[in-house]
Amino acid sequence: DCWRTRFHADPQIAGKQIVLNRRPVTVIGVLPQSLGPYYQDEIFAPLVLDSYASQGNVRAGKMRVQIIARLKPGVTLGQARSEAEVIAGQFKNPGAPADQADRFVVEDFAETLRHLGPTMQNARSGLWMTAVAAGVVLLIACANVASLLLARGVKRHREVAVRAALGCSRGRMIRQLLTESTLLFLCGGGVAVIVTRWSEEIVTKVASGMVPGAYLHVDTRVFMVSLGVALLSALVFGMIPALQATRVNPNESLKDAAPNAAGGAHPRRMREVLIGAQVALGVVLLVGFGLLLRSFMYVESSPIGYDPRNVLTATIRLPATRYTAPSDRARLMREAVERVRLIPGVVSEGITDSLPMDGADSTRLSIRTPSSKPAAANEKIYFVSVSPEYFSTLKIPMLSGRAFRETDSREAGPVAIVNQTFAKQYFPGMSPIGSHIAFADSPATWKAIVGIVSDFRQRNPEEDLRPMVYLPVAQTLPGRWSIAIRVRAASDIGNVAAAFSKQLRPVDPQLYWEMGSMQRQIHDSESLTLRRPIIALLASFGGLAMVLVVVGVFGVTSYSVAERTREIGIRVALGAARQEIAGLVFYESLRIAFVGLAVGTFCAFVMTR
Repeated sequence: DCWRTRFHADPQIAGKQIVLNRRPVTVIGVLPQSLGPYYQDEIFAPLVLDSYASQGNVRAGKMRVQIIARLKPGVTLGQARSEAEVIAGQFKNPGAPADQADRFVVEDFAETLRHLGPTMQNARSGLWMTAVAAGVVLLIACANVASLLLARGVKRHREVAVRAALGCSRGRMIRQLLTESTLLFLCGGGVAVIVTRWSEEIVTKVASGMVPGAYLHVDTRVFMVSLGVALLSALVFGMIPALQATRVNPNESLKDAAPNAAGGAHPRRMREVLIGAQVALGVVLLVGFGLLLRSFMYVESSPIGYDPRNVLTATIRLPATRYTAPSDRARLMREAVERVRLIPGVVSEGITDSLPMDGADSTRLSIRTPSSKPAAANEKIYFVSVSPEYFSTLKIPMLSGRAFRETDSREAGPVAIVNQTFAKQYFPGMSPIGSHIAFADSPATWKAIVGIVSDFRQRNPEEDLRPMVYLPVAQTLPGRWSIAIRVRAASDIGNVAAAFSKQLRPVDPQLYWEMGSMQRQIHDSESLTLRRPIIALLASFGGLAMVLVVVGVFGVTSYSVAERTREIGIRVALGAARQEIAGLVFYESLRIAFVGLAVGTFCAFVMTR
């Protein structure tokens, strides 16, 4: 995509130079688009560890690098883990504690992708719901076609009787009717494949909302699956009308005294059952859509623990070659904050290395208090670096102790603030203030707990509250950080954003930042983003299902009226009013719809339990 959109599919792109991070680089090739949904990057550059470390990827003494390798034939994952442990031992610092030895973690890449946290779990659930909804729509459409085939079979009843009287076997007639219905289903499947091919780009955009970077393509497998579904549908839903249409007695059917022999009670009941099933399936689909929509609205309105209104955000990435020294990063932070405070309309500002809804880094924990509950060996503790004004900017209350101060720098003693969940879990019935904690990555650095902050959701609006540790950003000095700026009113956001660029550009013309709003952060959070395409798809399927149900009811009702023309004529001749005739037809349709509605409601209730 990058080659097509940014370089206009230039066939001579290899060997040309482009500017990347203010530095000229040479393009040496173009990768295929089929890398998969987990590669969203547009440009790949060689990994230089010195540069990688200088960009702030060293966090709390840790630099994580992921290595992807293919095992040799015959080598098991267990053998690879054993060899990795030996290699890890060669890199271990002799003076480091034993808990730092597990630096190499070998995992099956396929399993890692399959269990890629909430993203893949939610995406998998969404895809299953979409598949079920598509199956329900397919069943409704097939039931609709089957009811129409039943009606057509009744109209061809006399033709079938004549062929039977001439010696044609029932099996041969069933094969002919199945062939006709199969052609009908195959045409529908072919049209579906063509429409899918035309809408491939739209479907890819919808799918990428559930699985980031997903790319869908109509290939031979899609065609074969569509062919199989069409043939199976034709066999299942074409067999019943074929059996019904060939169930004739030539002697009775060809008698002039039995012109309506084909329109007996059995075919009519079969059509009513199919229409009722369509209504029931449509109700189940709409109830599912309603429940998902209610869940989405609940998550969207659930309390998150901070006030995102009138908050502007700017995420800054430092050039790797210019801010290698901690003193340079500290100086840039101070200058940025000082210049932001000069902007009219700014109420307060705070710095963090991870905004809410952006997640947080994790590590293991040690606690230096005998009476505290020890952390489990594999339990994750999440931590975020913030500035002294960060909590007040987001209106997150301090429950006990103090907030960070300007004096909490690298030269001062290490300190930390914990959230309410951390205090309850590790210090039940007592205050953690004054205790010390240490991360497994730097076990010799003990941080004094100086305050307790109220819980708020860091990863997504519906996550369970987790123990969190907050560190002074002046002590960690990350290479990527964000400024949260609270303005007086929503109308000031545009002016403050423009002024921010003017104020920060003179500090370093090579700085790169992305601006947005805190409310947009929530809007684009993982849990809400994954639900939107699912809701849109279910709404589309629900609307399509209702259209099919209405068409089916209309078709069967129209045929029923045409079939009962003689009866209606007799009723009119005997004095029945038009309103009575219309009421009779309407009552029968309403009865079928009501039964389907009741069955669908019951099924939806059972499923939601």
